[in-house]
Amino acid sequence: MDLDIRTLTIVLFLVSIMASGAMLLVYLINGSQNGPLRWSVGSLLAGLGFIAMALEPWIGNYAIFLNNSLLLLALFFLFEGILRYQRIGKTKARYYAMMLIYLLSSLLLFLY
Repeated sequence: MDLDIRTLTIVLFLVSIMASGAMLLVYLINGSQNGPLRWSVGSLLAGLGFIAMALEPWIGNYAIFLNNSLLLLALFFLFEGILRYQRIGKTKARYYAMMLIYLLSSLLLFLY
């Protein structure tokens, strides 16, 4: 019995969308907390990254680039949500560092 990659990516997409919706509800119920909104966006981006791999037969190698870029962005949003939830660090410097890392890694992914 073999596992179908497209089916697994669709399941991961649906789980990510449900997690995003749950975190959005947590944010709407308790808007004073900063983290859950970023967790919701991170889960949504992860779901879109997973669905990009399911579209690989139609969009070709761009699916790999989209998957890696969206999952990297998702990790940044999840990490930012954790730091904001715990009120750690300076957000402006962190945004610049994360965007620089994202741009450099996306450029390397696209060129390599």
